[in-house]
Amino acid sequence: MSEVEVRDIFAAAAFFEPERITQVTFEQTLEWFALTVKPRFEKASACSLEMKGYEAFLPLVKKRHVYGGRNRESEVPLFPGYIFCRFNPTNRLPILLTPGVTRILGNGSGPMPVPDTEIVSLKTALQSHLSVHPFPFPPQGQKVRIRKGALAGIDGTIVTIKDRFRLVLSISLLQRSVLVEIDHDWVVSEAPAHDAPGIGSELHAQLVV
Repeated sequence: MSEVEVRDIFAAAAFFEPERITQVTFEQTLEWFALTVKPRFEKASACSLEMKGYEAFLPLVKKRHVYGGRNRESEVPLFPGYIFCRFNPTNRLPILLTPGVTRILGNGSGPMPVPDTEIVSLKTALQSHLSVHPFPFPPQGQKVRIRKGALAGIDGTIVTIKDRFRLVLSISLLQRSVLVEIDHDWVVSEAPAHDAPGIGSELHAQLVV
């Protein structure tokens, strides 16, 4: 190989390297979005998205039921009809073409991302194996940060039920909350209770393509 050819190869490599780095950085900053899916398609749609190379998140909880005289346990969607996915909203056609997916939640301007903090908090609660149940939205209580225990580092709203502390985590865009059982000594107060920023009539999720 001549000296000229070697020099041309290195020049070409230097030319494409910035583009490669930019692409990796962009992929690492993808945001989460909420998708509506057909009834009973939550697991199938999430699986299809992952097979396409997307990161999908389907919150599941265990539910006991009696079948044939025996107690059985199965995993069911925490938010029936919804799943979460990270993707570039300017290239959402592959998402909408996924079997079972019907819409991307947003407003009149387009898809609205779900804050990373809300997804991380929900994932942490589910991975902790603590008891998680649906709860009315918006929660009324004291805003706190958990300092100890399985949920250390996440924020939520504290409510008192039967003289016991419970932590409420919310997905604002879905207007959905969940209740998590915690120990009272895990909590340290952060701020007075108030409505979360941006929650109001203008944020009520609309279905957009």
